[in-house]
Amino acid sequence: MKHLDTLKQHGDHQLVTAARAGVHTLPQQILDDYTALEAHLDAHTDSRGNLAPGAAKEADRLTDAIMRAKAWGNAPQILVDHVQPALARFLDDLAADLKTAGRHAVQPGATIDMLDEPDHVRAAILRLHSAYPTYGHLRASWRVLRSDGDTVDPLGLTSPLAEVANLPDLVPDWEPAHHGRTPWPWHTTVFHVRMGWLLDRGARLWLPTAAQQTEAWHKAHPEARVRQAA
Repeated sequence: MKHLDTLKQHGDHQLVTAARAGVHTLPQQILDDYTALEAHLDAHTDSRGNLAPGAAKEADRLTDAIMRAKAWGNAPQILVDHVQPALARFLDDLAADLKTAGRHAVQPGATIDMLDEPDHVRAAILRLHSAYPTYGHLRASWRVLRSDGDTVDPLGLTSPLAEVANLPDLVPDWEPAHHGRTPWPWHTTVFHVRMGWLLDRGARLWLPTAAQQTEAWHKAHPEARVRQAA
């Protein structure tokens, strides 16, 4: 179905999928229009995937409405109002599980002695080991609501500063580490262990708007502002 394919290509499918999974919220009109489009296509598409004559106009209208909802400056507002608060809730829950898991929070894999822990500790450990998909959804939705070249940070959406606002305070050689010239300080890339390392040291994990990322880059590179002012 070309209309749903179009929405998938433009990232709207990602936003709706994450919202339906409870990862973050979205403006209700987007969800309503997406549901209406699915129902319309289901009702007017034959077994070979052909849309019935006369049904395309309404499908086009709903598709355009969904894409317009995050266009013309709306995307940053959706990011601030819906996705950033979801990250804050996720990090609060993650921090609580890291604390409850105790010494097991630094273990990259499951170990037999975890079975000896009380139920609430085992539950926290399980949530830690299954936390990444939710975080992945948040990051994916963030990418949909941003665009390439919208920040002065030359690393753009792949920048470590787009994940940890105060990374230069925690890892002074973060740029060589990003380019593989020096190692990162955490001993494994396993998600919950790496996040535990960051949170223990006061990392400010975020999903920044373009303006927020630009400000973080300028803070990390004050000399750039001097050059621009000259």
